[in-house]
Amino acid sequence: MKKHKIIPIYVFYVAFFVCNFFNSFMLLRGWFNPNISADNSFMTIILSTIGDLGVLFLIFLAAIAICKKDKNRIKLLVFDSFILTFFIIFLQGFSNMFSTLFSYTQIVSFKNPSQGKLIMSYVVYFLRMFLHANIALPSFSFIALFTLQFFIKIPNESYKVKTSHKLISLGSGLVALLLPMIICASSLKGTANEFSTNGFYGSSQMGTYNYYIYSIKDLWKKDPKLTKEKEAELTAFL
Repeated sequence: MKKHKIIPIYVFYVAFFVCNFFNSFMLLRGWFNPNISADNSFMTIILSTIGDLGVLFLIFLAAIAICKKDKNRIKLLVFDSFILTFFIIFLQGFSNMFSTLFSYTQIVSFKNPSQGKLIMSYVVYFLRMFLHANIALPSFSFIALFTLQFFIKIPNESYKVKTSHKLISLGSGLVALLLPMIICASSLKGTANEFSTNGFYGSSQMGTYNYYIYSIKDLWKKDPKLTKEKEAELTAFL
């Protein structure tokens, strides 16, 4: 097998970005999912691209920082890609069932006993989707990345990143992560979607990976209390 390890390691790093970005892009554009009404406007494509690449870049930097050897970095990035691919497949299946992307606030619905009893029916229905090609397509990107690792020529000495380069890279990744969030949040301010952003809308504006990092705060969001002043304000408005 050693004689076949002729592919430079940077090819694997590029493939990590390409494969995981392709899965997100494929999901948001609705290429293989007829239940998604894709938003293909130029600005949403640019923002979602920046957001997703920002998340992937930070994951890549974390692997470089955590693992000192290139061999271990590759293993960690393959594992990270498995998690991301599994998440994309979950979103693909969820949108096939409910014609919208998953939102953390929907977890609350399973507190309803009748809804909780349906969870096994959802699981069975989800598994049956694998009889159709579109639900399994994201896994092909991961399989390609997983296979590629066995042909990578790992250098004898691992590349060491200078502290200044780490700080510049970290800053660039955070800007790419936060910029779509800030633009999307400012565009929602004062609209009906400010407190209940649709999962597909948020992902289209920020990027799939980026949006689900941004919206994780919804897990701890409490329902606002209706004060007498607010009730009077609403009554006057109505």
